Amino acid sequence: MIGLTLFLKRHSRALYLVFVLLSVLGFLAFENLPSDVYPSLSFPRIAVIIGSGDMAPERVLVSITRLLEEACSQVYRVRWIRSKTIRGASELSVEFQNGTDMIFSLHQLQARVAEVQSRLPAGTSVTVELVTPAIFPVLSYNIKAPVEVRVFGEDPAKLKALSVEIEGQLRSISGLVDIACNLREGAPEFEIKVDGVRAGKVGLTPGEVTQQVQDALFGRPATQVKRGDRLVTVRVRLNERDRLDADRLGSLPIIGNGGHMLPLSALASIRSKSGEQEILCENQQRYASISASLEGRDLGSAVTEVRAGMAKLRLPLGYSLDIAGLYRSQQETFEQLSFVFVLSSVLVYLLLVTQFRSFVQPLAIFAALPLALVGVFAGLNFTDTPLNVSSFMGMILLIGLVVKNGIILLEYANRLQDEGISIDEALGRAGEIRLRPILMTTLCTLLGLLPLACGSGTGAELQKPLAIAVISGLSVSTIFTLLVVPAVYKVLQKFAGSRFVANPAANSDQ
Repeated sequence: MIGLTLFLKRHSRALYLVFVLLSVLGFLAFENLPSDVYPSLSFPRIAVIIGSGDMAPERVLVSITRLLEEACSQVYRVRWIRSKTIRGASELSVEFQNGTDMIFSLHQLQARVAEVQSRLPAGTSVTVELVTPAIFPVLSYNIKAPVEVRVFGEDPAKLKALSVEIEGQLRSISGLVDIACNLREGAPEFEIKVDGVRAGKVGLTPGEVTQQVQDALFGRPATQVKRGDRLVTVRVRLNERDRLDADRLGSLPIIGNGGHMLPLSALASIRSKSGEQEILCENQQRYASISASLEGRDLGSAVTEVRAGMAKLRLPLGYSLDIAGLYRSQQETFEQLSFVFVLSSVLVYLLLVTQFRSFVQPLAIFAALPLALVGVFAGLNFTDTPLNVSSFMGMILLIGLVVKNGIILLEYANRLQDEGISIDEALGRAGEIRLRPILMTTLCTLLGLLPLACGSGTGAELQKPLAIAVISGLSVSTIFTLLVVPAVYKVLQKFAGSRFVANPAANSDQ
């Protein structure tokens, strides 16, 4: 230490020059620092977007969506696949496991899609692209409904009946608003099933019969007429009253290969029905979605009540329920943050073991951590702030702040014990002498976070829970550090049978 002091005195001018150069370099680094509103995010997700003209949702699901789902499921590290099918279009969302090389997975997925594209109906367009913040808004809380109940099954009629029952249960729960189901009544449709045997007798395949029906319903370009400086296509089709009446449609003449004409009703069955607006699937299993927003209550209590209501339902064999929406995202995020909390605690504990050269003594310092969490929960309840990602991050931040006070206290107590002072007197004197540094460092932290906790305006709600968690947790832990940590220290000392070795070198000199 003396040598370092002499070195600083002898080379003071050089140190001043280094200080100025570092300040200039820091300013230049700041000037060239790139800036953005939010951090760049990488989503482990790929979107497959399909266009198929005016094809009915059920046909899109069977002839396009299922084939692409099967192809995508063969890609390495796929976590789940969700699809949404509507008239003439479908969209697949392919979620990968965390840590996946998304560029490599994108190429793999594109190759799989290319393999099955020849088996898709003519005119089908498929686009495969990575999900980025440009097409997936980062901070939009309307991406998912707060509460979403999904009922899985294959029969659309049973799904519809269960959805109506679930929707009624949700409407009876206070605080749930804007309740909606995706199984809405669609446009009226004609389901035409061609009999292959009958069609074969007139020399036609089912596809050829279907083509003639499509030409009659949707028209076929016959010629073009010039209108001004452009050509306009003339499409010939049945008039509207014939296209919208099942009986008239059944009398549509179908021309066979030999020139024979038969009505469509002789070759196919025609049934009028209400079409589906969209078909949702997860991992190739169809489901109905009943979503709701929140008004005047938190997500956790609402989901608890929803679960209680869903437990009363009697589901048919082969049908199941799941709670999704923002609640599922919350649970996944909390699991990850809990792992981070435990990992941070282990790393700090190992650092304290290195500092105090004891595996037991750091446990006395960690005794203040549960008290800090009590303070966090009390502070969040008092300010009516929910436990969310921001407040959870404040709890993780508390690990380092709380143990800091214990280090200041016990480090000095160990030094006094090395001088031969008894443990009771050492802890008492350490509390008196280290009280001021502990209070000053704590107050600096609290006052620095106070404007953030009291902030208002756009975006203030994002950081306010973190500040409240840290302020309340650190305040409580600081008060009890001077009482609980010494008491736990003495108990652990008696349990271990001898005083913890804080500085073996010093003890050996004695």
